[in-house]
Amino acid sequence: MTREARGSALQPALAALTVLSIVGLGYLLLAYPNEVANAIATTTQGVVSRAGTGVLWLCSAALALSLLLMLGPWGRRRLPADGPGPEFSLPAWLSMLFAAGMGSGLVFWGLAEPLSHFQSPPAPVAGEKIDAAGRALALTYLHWGFHTWAVYAIAGLAFAWLTAGGSKDDRGEDTSAGRNLLAGLTGSARGGPAARIAGGSFDLIALVAVLFGVAGSLANGVDLMQVGLSAQGVSTLPGWLLLTVLGVVSLLSAASGLRRGIRVLSMLNMGLAVVLVCWLWVVIDWQSAGGLWLASILTYLRELPGWSIALITADGDTSWAEGWTVVYLLWWIAWTPFVGLFLAGISRGRTVAGYLAGVTVVPVLVSFVWFGAFGAGGLEAELDTPGELTTGLATHYTAPLFLWYEGLPGGVMLAWGSLLLLLIFLVTSADSAAWVMNRLGGQLLPGLRGVWGVLMLLVAAALVVRGDVDINKQVAIAGAIPFALVLALQMVALVRTILFARPDG
Repeated sequence: MTREARGSALQPALAALTVLSIVGLGYLLLAYPNEVANAIATTTQGVVSRAGTGVLWLCSAALALSLLLMLGPWGRRRLPADGPGPEFSLPAWLSMLFAAGMGSGLVFWGLAEPLSHFQSPPAPVAGEKIDAAGRALALTYLHWGFHTWAVYAIAGLAFAWLTAGGSKDDRGEDTSAGRNLLAGLTGSARGGPAARIAGGSFDLIALVAVLFGVAGSLANGVDLMQVGLSAQGVSTLPGWLLLTVLGVVSLLSAASGLRRGIRVLSMLNMGLAVVLVCWLWVVIDWQSAGGLWLASILTYLRELPGWSIALITADGDTSWAEGWTVVYLLWWIAWTPFVGLFLAGISRGRTVAGYLAGVTVVPVLVSFVWFGAFGAGGLEAELDTPGELTTGLATHYTAPLFLWYEGLPGGVMLAWGSLLLLLIFLVTSADSAAWVMNRLGGQLLPGLRGVWGVLMLLVAAALVVRGDVDINKQVAIAGAIPFALVLALQMVALVRTILFARPDG
């Protein structure tokens, strides 16, 4: 057997081994949920405590690179496209990127996170309670704001730009995302056996990060749906049934392609999200909540430079930042290959500057409005009636959301609207992830393109049985740890192929 043949044969063997490993992990999670989940949590927590500052610097570097490319002369360059302009309209494009990049997490943490930071801040806040509430909301923006979307934007730009850079194998065929990354780093598009193995390994790292990251989010979403349904008097639907319905719909949507199921569902959930957030802004005490909201945005923007270079500490202790900020950043990195490849697939024909502005700025502004309604509105209610909502955190992270709805006009409709929005967000996240995993895994195991979405649902099912939100988060970030290196290499490749190339090139 030639070296080329051996290199080609090793890729599917490596992919098959990955499939068996994921199936085995899913089985162990079902058979020994406590032991396996705790082992994963211990491992990821060890990495978080040792490399937390490095993770922050990596994400801050992505933000700096995004700004440089967006504002510099390189921004005029255009991503390749089949036609003369973008494939999707601006509303459809923004809907798809936002639904894929955030989705169900906004419903899950919209009130729960700012309320958690208000109840247990990293350090005492001098001044009135309203100052503590504003800072709690600003800390939430740190985890859902510019750093998150810059990581997504850079990964998506790398996938789009490096693949479009003419990286071909020896037969003149397009290579995998991993091999294009190697081409961007080395300047060579040769497709020898070493390149095939290394490129396939990069693809598998990305695929595993997507699988675990989305599986943890799906498990959290199912958990929230059970809490919400129970609050509405529907407490008999088991998690496995909800996950099965979710999985079937998402796989069918993924099979229909970008222009049909994924695009339509993304625009539907964004329309519903707009209705829901507008309703909340009307029914809450918007004068008081609005003041708190504006103060929180100013706090976030003022503190952002310092928060970008050092973890938040309390008397030298970084445990709060490790448990929140670093875990969040790793979670976004776990989603990065999924969201990045998805963004690359829907962004053809846009300029680099337009792409980066759309991905790093617009979603952050939308997140401000969303957390203004949920976070500022809920915190204002907590300030008016201390303890009413924070007490619910002891029961479940999302219990305060439905407690808060009970005191608002149209609370029942808000609750059911949130559950419907959550369901559609979960479907759009899962179908987008399945589409991306099929693209990554299809080159490694061409005959088993659909297996990756099924494996993702298997891992999610194991986590649903386990039923622990914190464990879900730890499993979700497990795949991000090796992909953090890939993200760093993507940034190096972009600097080499864009910054050091002629702006008009």
